[in-house]
Amino acid sequence: MAAGVEQLLADMRKQFDDVHMEVLKQTADFTRFKEGIRQADSAEQLKEQDMTRLSCLQAKLQDMQRRIEETSATRKVYRHILDRTKILLYSQTQLFARGTVKWHVVLSVRALNEHDSHVPHSERTRASPSTNSEDAREIKELPGRVERQTTVRRWRGKSVMFLVLRKQLRIKHRLMSESRALENEVQAERQLRVTLSVIKDAAAAAFSASSGRWRRMYGMEKLIANALQKITVEEVEKSQNTEDTFQKIREATGLDDVMDIVQKFLNKDVEHEQLQHLATVAEARLEQTRAKYTEVLQKAAEETLSGDCGHRRHFYAAAEAQDETLQRAVKQHIASLDALTETTMQLDHAKQWAGRINALFVLAGLEEPFVCESVEGLVGYISAVQKNTLPKVLERLEAQGEQEALPGDAICESATQGTVPPVELSRLSLKEVNTHRRLERSSSTEENSDEESEDPDRLGDNAADHMRGTGELWRSSNYTIQSSPNLLKPAVEEACTPTLAGDPQQPNAAHAEGHKTIGRDGELDGNEGPRVSDAEEKSGCM
Repeated sequence: MAAGVEQLLADMRKQFDDVHMEVLKQTADFTRFKEGIRQADSAEQLKEQDMTRLSCLQAKLQDMQRRIEETSATRKVYRHILDRTKILLYSQTQLFARGTVKWHVVLSVRALNEHDSHVPHSERTRASPSTNSEDAREIKELPGRVERQTTVRRWRGKSVMFLVLRKQLRIKHRLMSESRALENEVQAERQLRVTLSVIKDAAAAAFSASSGRWRRMYGMEKLIANALQKITVEEVEKSQNTEDTFQKIREATGLDDVMDIVQKFLNKDVEHEQLQHLATVAEARLEQTRAKYTEVLQKAAEETLSGDCGHRRHFYAAAEAQDETLQRAVKQHIASLDALTETTMQLDHAKQWAGRINALFVLAGLEEPFVCESVEGLVGYISAVQKNTLPKVLERLEAQGEQEALPGDAICESATQGTVPPVELSRLSLKEVNTHRRLERSSSTEENSDEESEDPDRLGDNAADHMRGTGELWRSSNYTIQSSPNLLKPAVEEACTPTLAGDPQQPNAAHAEGHKTIGRDGELDGNEGPRVSDAEEKSGCM
């Protein structure tokens, strides 16, 4: 067994070494591929530079084509001007020829007229001296005029021919310059096209080379990924098989540690002997149990035949009694849980009630602010109220009773000087106490008959009766506190309402609003609220 374990460990070490070497090899391949990717990125940068140069050359080519088009349009314009000049020159030549022909015709007509006249010159002179003199003068002037006209037309023709020649020379020179520029542009365009073709071929070759290299790299990466995936799947299968084997061994042996399993296999002979001994003992016990079972069956058959089975009823009766005891215990447990929940809620309500009472007494200036956080603090606060706060309240109520004997104007004047009347705060606190006592009577079923005889409205028509009821409630330890959040708001509003001295309507309004609020809360709680004495109502109305 030890040799098998050592062989297994050696195989595992060998597999680990193989996997480690494969990982190192793949790491080297990854580094090499990473370097190839970096080189490909640099080639891509060169390609981007070539593409930038190509785009610049294409822009230049487009500019050259635009200039060629503009030159062609200019050439067409100049050719049109030349054609129009030729047409104008031809029309001028025709006009000059027609004028020359016309003058020749006139001269020939006059010559014929002279030759056709057979009248002598002397007779013509005598017949019409004025006419002959004018004709003779015209005839004399005619050759000179014709010569002048001929000279002018000749000079005009020469000037026109000179202008035509100069225009032709300019046009020829311009055409030659345009043709040379066009030839230069065509040559530059050809050279640019050749350069672009060379650049495109080079870019295509570089792209094909880089794409081929990238394809090869992609193929290699894919092969490596497939190989890694295959190796991973094989390793996972091997590890899963090993884990399944160990899991089966764990399930069979009940061991989790590998060394424990190895020790288990090493000591399997001893365990086998122990198992054989345990099997022998178990078989002996089984035989004893079978013998006892057979004996019990025989006794039961004998008792059934004899009819003596009544002595077993006490077992069923005992079982039923235990079941009833269990049911009672379960019910008591549920009742205890409910009582615990109710007590917790009552404690929370008591804390809230103590906070509201403390707020009322703080508004009256009888206490300092108090925050109840525990049961001990609540008990201490109640004892402090009994010892310190109640005497102060009684003193104020006695002072209030003494003030009731004064005239109504003095009472109204004293009422306008205070912000919150102490009697109102005492009424609110007593209202709170009465409400909780009424809720205590409704929630407590055992003391219902004793508490129904007490009416919250019968605490007294004056402040002394109210305070006696308050003292009795605080002295009692068994009372239920419920939440009444609407009772603190009127007192706080009354305490926060500013009162101006000399304005008798403001204290009366606040006092009346306090009575209305108390009455409304009493209606909501099911009673009419604590009653006030006639003297207090009169003082409030005054």
